[in-house]
Amino acid sequence: MEPIVEAPRLVPLAGPPLVLGGADRPVVLQFVLALWRSLWKRQGILPAGGVRAIAATRELVAVDPVRVEAYRAVCGHAPGSAVPAAFPEILFHPLLVEIALAPAFPFSPLGLVHLGQRIRQVRPLEAGERLDLRCTLAEVRGTGRGYEVDCAMAADAAGGVAWEGVATLLSRARAGPRRWTPRTAPEGVDPGQSLEVEVPADTGRRYAAVSGDWNPHHVSALAARLLGFKAPIAQGMWTLGRVLAAAETLQPIGPACTVEATFQRPVLLPGRIALRLAGRTGGGVRFEVRDPASGASHLAGEVVPAG
Repeated sequence: MEPIVEAPRLVPLAGPPLVLGGADRPVVLQFVLALWRSLWKRQGILPAGGVRAIAATRELVAVDPVRVEAYRAVCGHAPGSAVPAAFPEILFHPLLVEIALAPAFPFSPLGLVHLGQRIRQVRPLEAGERLDLRCTLAEVRGTGRGYEVDCAMAADAAGGVAWEGVATLLSRARAGPRRWTPRTAPEGVDPGQSLEVEVPADTGRRYAAVSGDWNPHHVSALAARLLGFKAPIAQGMWTLGRVLAAAETLQPIGPACTVEATFQRPVLLPGRIALRLAGRTGGGVRFEVRDPASGASHLAGEVVPAG
């Protein structure tokens, strides 16, 4: 029997937006603030006062060539001059943290789950560029499993927006279902287009060193067990970066594209994953990341060239 899915309920945002600076906080201070906020905020429960619109901005953020090369290495990208399509999301990490830690953010920052990622690359970025970044709490939706939060990101360069994206997070209600709805394999996948990849135990630490995402369940076995995981888990954006690197070898994406990805089960470290790829009619690539032993889906989505 299919589960009953409750239609999302849009939560109005009160404005004008509270604008934050997006400061880089030391990792230890981030965790202290997250713990403090969790003392008086709850997961999956809307505060009585409603939700305030929030934005965080930073200007002239450099696309560091050394950081780009480190990202290429950890995600398995081939050498190239253009910045990988998912890389700019890590530039927004301090802004996303600042929004989640703001007193006006409606939910506890601890336990937020990354459900999905959308990317629109207007043009490839080049290492060394400087970008003006803006991240906003764009939408909140009530669902049967809690509240979904969309954080919209835009990177402006000379001439306008060069890259934009949306990260969808879940603040899960205690009574909500904890398992994801199973997905089918990407349409048209040929089993011969499947690549199995070893995921080393230090993947979480290596990706954290590039991205700044030092959430303890990615880098510590003890913390992962305390948070309910059997072992540390890879960052979802690493998994997306790794499958996009593989997709580049199947079919060139072109200078402008969109990416849609839905995160399913986490990848335990160390582990092994199967990357399943298929060309789309009209161009682009459908992809899925599965556990090669159980067949469970970790991630599914597609890359579509613009135009």
